[in-house]
Amino acid sequence: MTDQPKIVAAAITTDAKVSETVRKVLGDNDRIVIAAEIMRPFAEISRDELGRLRDVDPRLIFIDLADEPATGIKLAAFLSEGHPNRRFIGIGPTLEAELLIEAMRAGISEYLPKPIDEVELAQAIRRLEKKILGAGEVVGQVT
Repeated sequence: MTDQPKIVAAAITTDAKVSETVRKVLGDNDRIVIAAEIMRPFAEISRDELGRLRDVDPRLIFIDLADEPATGIKLAAFLSEGHPNRRFIGIGPTLEAELLIEAMRAGISEYLPKPIDEVELAQAIRRLEKKILGAGEVVGQVT
């Protein structure tokens, strides 16, 4: 265990393969901890699950937009509201330009098409990890 600050992360997906790939790519990365995972459609996410996300206060969220891209983008916007340092990696289908712009406005700064390429995911994680840790601040809490 290192003395480096931890990046608390969360994953929102209905796809076990996405969850498995994220965990595999994170592998031995001891700086990023998945502290919450929601594996249900956006419309079925409960207040308790949203409360858990609020309590965990993730700085990095993996959000799978495959089932309902527009709804997922709205959820990302909701989760980023009041949290300007929160970062998102979106995963899903190739998006039309208009939806991609909405995703960026919602705070999704990295977007990867399915199926996820592990090398591209690792590169996206590294880019956001540098941005998050570059701030030199406490980056979340693991509960």
